[in-house]
Amino acid sequence: MSQDGIYCSAILPAIGAFFLVIQLVYWSTLFESTSFYVTLVIQSGKDIIAFMVILMIILLAFTSGVFVINYNYKKSHEFSFDSNEQEYHDLISPRFNNQFFDALYVQWLLGLGEFEMLGATDEGEESF
Repeated sequence: MSQDGIYCSAILPAIGAFFLVIQLVYWSTLFESTSFYVTLVIQSGKDIIAFMVILMIILLAFTSGVFVINYNYKKSHEFSFDSNEQEYHDLISPRFNNQFFDALYVQWLLGLGEFEMLGATDEGEESF
């Protein structure tokens, strides 16, 4: 069996199990003792949507800024003719083969408080 077949055979049962749990939560609204809690969680999820939209707008604003800085940093090193210059490294380490999604990932981790990825040590400049 190929790797794709193994991957697909692992993903489909996981998706099925997820939907079974969602169905179990839905059916638990039938009982008076659990229906209050289920509706409380659903209402809380609805109330969080406005906050998540604002959070995503702010996250995308910072992502676009970091994306432009990384793009300009790369272009400035491409046109440099100084042979004594240090080796070029991206400001953002590639993870998804897409610079915008890499910048989004970096901003998400920074929003969570992951500052070690900045290379904020006394050893010198490192990539995000």
